Amino acid sequence: MKRVLVSVKSVQRDIDGQDTVVELISPGTSHEKNGVQYIRYEESSVTGLEGVKTTIKIYEDSIVLLRTGAVNMRHQYIRGEERQSTYETPLGDLHMAVKTHDGNFIIS
Repeated sequence: MKRVLVSVKSVQRDIDGQDTVVELISPGTSHEKNGVQYIRYEESSVTGLEGVKTTIKIYEDSIVLLRTGAVNMRHQYIRGEERQSTYETPLGDLHMAVKTHDGNFIIS
């Protein structure tokens, strides 16, 4: 396992076509197991998810985002597809659907 600096940039498009850019840089770890790249980091108060551990699993054709702690969720992102998942929070479950338009995953 090696220490890395995780940089995540996402563009979230609402129903009206308005984009919101979200960027995060955080220390984390990276390792590979059975051909899958794992990146782990802890969320900060900046994201509103302080104390939540995030794992990103990078596959050849998709990524899976896992969060555990104060909130729990598992969501798979596949370019061109809409996927549903449930965000479990202390205030109740949030059901969401995300359509992934593009995805660039760079590991260096």
